[in-house]
Amino acid sequence: MRVLGIDPGLRSMGWGIVDAHGSKLRHVANGQCQTAVGNLADRLLSLFD
Repeated sequence: MRVLGIDPGLRSMGWGIVDAHGSKLRHVANGQCQTAVGNLADRLLSLFD
């Protein structure tokens, strides 16, 4: 089973993917999306894009 985890945030949003096989977990990928300082609408749009 592949699992996607998301840590939501307006300034910094993190994500990670792991594969689970029985009791074993394997890291697949992870990353972070950051927004610039600005008004809320512009920051939400940058996360959407």
